[in-house]
Amino acid sequence: MVVDDLMQCVRKKQNRITQMDEAAAVGQRLNQERKEVMRSKPRFTAIIAELKRLHERRSPASAVSISHHDALQACGHHACLWLARADEPIHPGSSVTYGAVRAMLDRIMASDYYTTATVGGSYGAEGVQA
Repeated sequence: MVVDDLMQCVRKKQNRITQMDEAAAVGQRLNQERKEVMRSKPRFTAIIAELKRLHERRSPASAVSISHHDALQACGHHACLWLARADEPIHPGSSVTYGAVRAMLDRIMASDYYTTATVGGSYGAEGVQA
């Protein structure tokens, strides 16, 4: 995150230097401040190269953040497959599908175990004995 923000800031400065380069190329005069900025061009090029290396290596903390993001995306994907009763396997290489598990759960929920009256009498919707 921080590396990305720094990269964006440095690239803005580099773009500004490029614009000054182009202006100087067409004959526009540069004041002293702009000339100093132009002299910093190699430094910004080196900074961008280093930030790219840092970005590619990513610290373990950012890797954990990324894996958490990936886990959330995978969870959402599994939820969509579950709700759609998809015929896809629940795990790679598995013969059990989301649809088969949902059908089994529906049979269990419709069984006498969940639908019979409790011992000692029947109870209404509000949990009050009838």
